[in-house]
Amino acid sequence: MAAGFLGTAAMSRPETETVVIISTLHYPAKAPVITSSLDWSTPFGRLQTDRDITDLFISELGAAEDSKTVEYDHSSSAVIPYVKYYFPDANVACLLVGSSADKDISEDISGLLSEISREKKCLFVFSVDFSHYLEPNETDRRDMETRKAVLSGDLDSINRMTDANVDSYRCLGAFVRLCEGLGGEIRELDHSNSMEITDIPYDKVTYSEGLTSYFIFAGETE
Repeated sequence: MAAGFLGTAAMSRPETETVVIISTLHYPAKAPVITSSLDWSTPFGRLQTDRDITDLFISELGAAEDSKTVEYDHSSSAVIPYVKYYFPDANVACLLVGSSADKDISEDISGLLSEISREKKCLFVFSVDFSHYLEPNETDRRDMETRKAVLSGDLDSINRMTDANVDSYRCLGAFVRLCEGLGGEIRELDHSNSMEITDIPYDKVTYSEGLTSYFIFAGETE
């Protein structure tokens, strides 16, 4: 799903200068919001970090540099090889947002990204997982709630969400706010879950921690 989205984005936005990844912070770190100024080594070559944007994350959002955690956390690092493959000439900037970050961080992130978009040609990628730890019927029900909230821009509902809907309502809220601020229309491009992807029938032994679901939402702007 990640490859499909980034491949499509590369065809529609070949002029992209920097891919900005806003993602969930899963592990203990130096601060609730972290970033890294280091470059990445990928199977497809070196991917340079946009230090101008990284500096803004630090100065404007209070992010701390924690390169080890940024590398270790799959929310950002799993996307990196696809960025280099599909955007070989672009840079990258990563911001990881933890569950203890201030609730206003969504508004702060969206406002900063909106300013950045006026200076650089960026693709903003919000890397989050959706419903967690539930059985199929409940996963489907929660995904219906999430879909409705995202497509309607219902930030109040998004701000009340737990892991049953999304692993970072802060990141999801920042995405919705950014789309609204830039005048973009949010569309659903794809949806699946761990059972559909593996094609293994559900039982409590195979899926001992329940299912995880995934959406690809896109906010298209001119």
